Amino acid sequence: MAKQLRALHDVEMMSTSAEARAAALHYVRRVTGGAGPQPQHREVFEETVLEIAVATQRLIDQLSSDAQGAGGGSSRGTGLGHDEAAAG
Repeated sequence: MAKQLRALHDVEMMSTSAEARAAALHYVRRVTGGAGPQPQHREVFEETVLEIAVATQRLIDQLSSDAQGAGGGSSRGTGLGHDEAAAG
């Protein structure tokens, strides 16, 4: 199903919140089977994208902080506020 999704995290590369949101949007589109929501589903679609983006960034941040503790990588904040991500 998600053959097109790419890794957002490795030892050398840091993900941005924009990349996490783009990956979340791609995932939700794949799951729902469309390019975007029907008008009556827009709110739940955007909320789901935001939740997945935040969870994705949290995972990447944790992996980065674990790597930093082991001598590599650096940690970033999520940078995803509800208003910012919903508008994006």
